[in-house]
Amino acid sequence: MGNIEAKRENFLKAISYFDKVIEISRGKSQMIVMLINTLSAKSSMLLDLDRKEESYKVSSEALKLLNENKIDLVAGIVYMNHGRVAAAKKLFDEAEIYAHKGLEASKSTGNQQIVSDSYSILYQVYKEKKDFEKSLKYYEEYVHLRDTLVNQESNLKLSRAIIENESEQKQAIANAEIQKQKVIKNTTMITSSVVLLSGIFLFVGFRKRQRIKQNQKELLLKTKISDTELKALRLQMNPHFIFNSLNSISDYIQKNDLQSADYFLSKFAKLMRGILENSEEKEIPIADELKMLELYMTLEASRLNDKFSFEINVDQDIDTENTFIPPLILQPFVENSIWHGLSKKEGKGKIIIHITKDNSMLNCIVEDNGLGRNNNEGTSRKSYGMKITKDRLDVLNKLKNTNASVNLIDLEKGTRVEVKLPLETDNL
Repeated sequence: MGNIEAKRENFLKAISYFDKVIEISRGKSQMIVMLINTLSAKSSMLLDLDRKEESYKVSSEALKLLNENKIDLVAGIVYMNHGRVAAAKKLFDEAEIYAHKGLEASKSTGNQQIVSDSYSILYQVYKEKKDFEKSLKYYEEYVHLRDTLVNQESNLKLSRAIIENESEQKQAIANAEIQKQKVIKNTTMITSSVVLLSGIFLFVGFRKRQRIKQNQKELLLKTKISDTELKALRLQMNPHFIFNSLNSISDYIQKNDLQSADYFLSKFAKLMRGILENSEEKEIPIADELKMLELYMTLEASRLNDKFSFEINVDQDIDTENTFIPPLILQPFVENSIWHGLSKKEGKGKIIIHITKDNSMLNCIVEDNGLGRNNNEGTSRKSYGMKITKDRLDVLNKLKNTNASVNLIDLEKGTRVEVKLPLETDNL
């Protein structure tokens, strides 16, 4: 009766029947398998009712009884269910351990549904732990096995349809075979318990599969986010810039100009720390982004013997401490201005950064009076930086349904880059 109510999603009624079974079974060694199975089933129902603490307590009791009695036949179900409950409580290390145990035990007994559910738990656990490589691996295992089980279920439905349309003789044979299977299922209490509980987990697994389908796009999008953020960090940690900066520090030391060396080293360390800290955030205040840009341009201007100057302007109606943008978004364009626009220019150059607000968008402008693109060679890094920034904005547009964009404009003298971003503040 508990299993029937569970399949009807009457979880409270199901739990009331499970409690009667638990009361009858507790303390009777010949009913230990029934007790463990029912505790695990009750735990699953409590979790579906979002009663996580109660679910964890009941699942832990089932796990303890299983370990004390070493009943291998139901180990896969109990381990897998405890992993699912632990994951719901965000105990991801514990969930990982028992999902793996459930997977190993279920493979040995051949219970493909529990194997599938274990893959599903591991996929979600590794997604939460941001180990996207393992998450994707177990997601693919889960989808493959899920499709296999769905095909088997479809074949079963087709077989039933054929049987229903056959002659009375074949129907009688089919009914006899079904009766035979019922007799076999009832031969032992253990087999009966496992089959009934598997039915519950098949239903629960179906519901989880529906949720996982909805999460698939989110996983792939988060993987792309991590990839673009890593590429952006690599772009920021340009080995040429690091090498040149360290060379400058070394040169100051060799000239015994310790004051300049200390100044340059202090700025360089502050910039590297800021880049690494900001790269961990999804969004940072504009003030932090501009501080990093100012540090970077100060170092490059010093190293290039003040070959260029810079200016940063922000409209007065923009609160730089409470208005947010993706981190490390403007530096690639500033770097392009220095290396491909100003470093080869005769005479002194200038970079102007201007942040304005246009309704619900921010317009971040990087402008220089350098050589411009038409008079420049070696644009591979410029193209790489542009591609990474466009990829990041594509991801941002998909996540927030916005129209962020980047536009490159050739000036009579120099280049102008306009990066349009959605306006994000603490008030939104």
